[in-house]
Amino acid sequence: MGFIASEINKENDKYILLEDIVLLVQELDGDKPSLSDTAKFLLRKYEEYCIEDIPFSCVDDSCFTKNISGKYKKINYKRPLLHFLEFVALYNCFDCGRSEDNPNWISQNEYLNIYLTKRAVASFLKNECELKDFHGWQEFEQESQAKGEQPANNEDAKEDAEQADQPSANTPQQKRAENMQASIIAALACMYTKTDCSKPYEAAETIRQEWQRQSDKLGNPPSKDTIGKYILQGIERLSN
Repeated sequence: MGFIASEINKENDKYILLEDIVLLVQELDGDKPSLSDTAKFLLRKYEEYCIEDIPFSCVDDSCFTKNISGKYKKINYKRPLLHFLEFVALYNCFDCGRSEDNPNWISQNEYLNIYLTKRAVASFLKNECELKDFHGWQEFEQESQAKGEQPANNEDAKEDAEQADQPSANTPQQKRAENMQASIIAALACMYTKTDCSKPYEAAETIRQEWQRQSDKLGNPPSKDTIGKYILQGIERLSN
């Protein structure tokens, strides 16, 4: 591959178009659901787990457009994936939707040609949508392993074993509460180390351990995996 194509592909590999997210999930389902049903599934997961006004809490907190040179530029759209999915769920298409009540009235999708980072989307599909067959993109997997896996000492192993015996967040309400707690810890950890984001995991672990020591008053802290997910999203947002 020539150096020009390599340069262009290097940038493209970091982002995914909103409509390609829907097509990807549709492809993962063996029954080939409609665009509308696929969007409804994603919309349900989005509404269950994405929390308003909490830093680093949602897949589309950062979004981008691509200019004529192929460079991605951050834009200030609020919840573009939410609005995009609402359009697709209603009209079963990506661009021009016709109302059943008035076929002559055509609605235009205002959220076309918007991109999200593959890293955030991979986290959303794996953790929020619970798509076990989705393994993410190689870049996301490698970065998660490089940044998220810390060597465990005996105290950590003991703590993990204790948490494994505890009931997990298995209802939408419990999951939302855990996500909110984890996103707050991640936000604090990233902001405390925002100069280079070199040690947010250590900062988050300090907060989590203090929480664990006061669990009789505060309840059990969020899991390390959940906090790690939000730290990855936080690093992405602070680096743009």
